[in-house]
Amino acid sequence: MKGFTLGFQIDLICACNLKCNFCTYNDNSDSWRNGERLSFEKLKDVFDKLYENPPDIPLERLQFVGSGEPLLYKQLPEAISYAKRVFSYVGITTNGVLLTKEISQKLIDAGTNEISISITGASPEVYARHQGSGKTFDEVVRQFDLVKQNIENLCILRNMKKRPLNVLISTILHEGSKEDFVKCLNMWRNMNGGVNMVLFRTMNGIKSTSVSADSYEEYISNDLVSSNGFTPSCTMFGKTMQISVNGDLYICCALNEQTRIGNIFETDITEILNSEKFKKMVNAFHCQYRDVPEYCKRCSMGRSCATF
Repeated sequence: MKGFTLGFQIDLICACNLKCNFCTYNDNSDSWRNGERLSFEKLKDVFDKLYENPPDIPLERLQFVGSGEPLLYKQLPEAISYAKRVFSYVGITTNGVLLTKEISQKLIDAGTNEISISITGASPEVYARHQGSGKTFDEVVRQFDLVKQNIENLCILRNMKKRPLNVLISTILHEGSKEDFVKCLNMWRNMNGGVNMVLFRTMNGIKSTSVSADSYEEYISNDLVSSNGFTPSCTMFGKTMQISVNGDLYICCALNEQTRIGNIFETDITEILNSEKFKKMVNAFHCQYRDVPEYCKRCSMGRSCATF
């Protein structure tokens, strides 16, 4: 389809150094947090195949994100450098705890386009409710200060090197954190070095990326993704195609057998993406929505990753 590009999310490791209460993978932590990691050699092989034999639909964006913390993957900078041969935009999503100056330097030098840091709250008290599970309050205070300092150091390094790196802050908005809404905006706006964007997410999904303090009450009370009067459509199909550590490929971030379209370690990834089955799905989602899979029509994740 003209103008349509593909975006991927790759799960590098099934392990995390935090247990955030908003993380969907905590619901089934035994299977998602088993320590399994994606072989770097296999990952390079996939990128080599995409470079040598790209699919008919152009590739655009790749985000290293998933059931674990990508900074626990030792070859992350090398993986980013390799991915840049194939994808024009490569980013990571991290909780920021391990984002040291040394790691930040390596990520910048690797050509990373985006680093999104998940940190909720402008105070240790609010942060503790969301990302302080299993820790004493003193430990949470130190962790909160560490993440803030890591983000500031990252921005300073980016500015010194004059690199086009987007630094995003991803924060959760709901009853347990709304008291920090304006404080959070001001904290990141005034931080030395400067972040590019603060992305506010509700526990039910992304509702808006740009909200003024005056409109906050309206923002949280209105259903901004209501389907009334709109034609149903999924904006995430093909944009957040997920690759798990075992090579399973999914059409989006809703991981189940209905959305799984193959395994890239068993079948060449370009062959999967050029298949008639996948191309029919692309056409269905963008031209004939009534022809999309039945599962997608009743997807419960619509408010988490799509606009209806």
